[in-house]
Amino acid sequence: MIKKFLAVSALASAVSVALAPAAQAQDRTPLPGFEPYSRAFVTPLDPEAWKPVPKSVAVSPFGTNDIFCNPWKWSICYQLDPAGSRHDLVRLDGLLPNVWVFNPIPS
Repeated sequence: MIKKFLAVSALASAVSVALAPAAQAQDRTPLPGFEPYSRAFVTPLDPEAWKPVPKSVAVSPFGTNDIFCNPWKWSICYQLDPAGSRHDLVRLDGLLPNVWVFNPIPS
């Protein structure tokens, strides 16, 4: 009886592993000339956002995850959504120079 139970369990485990969908990693490789810059951004509710020497503030539904910027042209940044689509971050230069807003339309 125990041998049957172990055999059925092993067979069920093997079938479930064989039929499980393969996990695919999202491509998080930045575009040529861009580097990860999530560390330079904070959310609007972060205490460091409005200090005298603030970090850049990202107004985005995805927080500060997967933000990439061009180190030579700091005014060009984008963010990847969980599906891997690229969205531009628009800098509000005239009003609030350290605030970047998420563009919901993929670029």
